[in-house]
Amino acid sequence: MLSRSDAAEPVPSEKKPPLLIIDSDGGVDDMLALTMAASLCRDRLAALTAVFGNVGVAQAASNIAYSLRLAGISPLPPIALGAASGSCGFSRGAQDVHGEDGLGGARRVFAGEDPPEFPTLDTVVERLLPMHGRHARFEILAIGPASNAPRLVELLGPSRIVRIVTMGGSLLDRGNITEVAEFNAHADPEALRSVLAGTVPVTLVPLDICRKVVLSRAAIEALPPGPDGRLEPLKAALRAYAAGYRRWEGIEGCFPHDAIALLVLLRPDRFHIVRCDVDVDLTPERYGMTRAMRMDDGGRHGVAFGGDLKWVRGMIERGWLRDAAGSAT
Repeated sequence: MLSRSDAAEPVPSEKKPPLLIIDSDGGVDDMLALTMAASLCRDRLAALTAVFGNVGVAQAASNIAYSLRLAGISPLPPIALGAASGSCGFSRGAQDVHGEDGLGGARRVFAGEDPPEFPTLDTVVERLLPMHGRHARFEILAIGPASNAPRLVELLGPSRIVRIVTMGGSLLDRGNITEVAEFNAHADPEALRSVLAGTVPVTLVPLDICRKVVLSRAAIEALPPGPDGRLEPLKAALRAYAAGYRRWEGIEGCFPHDAIALLVLLRPDRFHIVRCDVDVDLTPERYGMTRAMRMDDGGRHGVAFGGDLKWVRGMIERGWLRDAAGSAT
């Protein structure tokens, strides 16, 4: 509920960037994206929401807090527990990819403390408007299943959300959980369809572009240890992730899906974003399959298919390694 003082609050400058909510399922590529966000846009981080996916929702929230602490963020922004399963009850994890802890086993080697408990998504989001004022505007980076996104839109109001950038789907490429479906889209296609059908602008970052960018094993090893060795757990998690990709894909590195999505949000001008209409199949045979229609610049949604991938690789490998906050350059 807005306080009376909010009514007299001045409208913020149009040049001020929107506040950022990151919705994460706590996996290895999430850890990289969160660490990058702490460097590139920490002043914009309003809240983080955890969703089931790579691991259960409680472990995801724990991994979010752990990642932000390693990135040097103190005090932590609000972190909320969101959906524990998809709209249809799906809750299968991806521990075979991300490890039992979601971070490739790094949590077993590099221990960390958690807050005593995490509040609910509703509790955290309902505090944001009194905290930031009724004129606050938000962007949502959704890097897990879309289960939390409809509730975030409902609580904040669609007029306050500038856009949603979501990692998910596979439009012209094969899936990674079934032959036709990408994991996030398959985990809760009903929620993704709801987001796509809404009035908030949506940009999709599908496997089509994510498979074009490889974070090499050499680049992982070249990451510095960071102050007091704080980046060593990230490097350990990425090593385990890359070892898996050597078995699954035959590549010497990994696909940093969520880090790419963060860069699409921060610098859309660096990407080739096609306008089209995206829908999600709910039939049993093609459950979670995403399809693009009207790829003629007349569609309602944006899809990142390519862009300045040399810049993208450079940003993921080294470009975010700076202490100063601010936007990507």
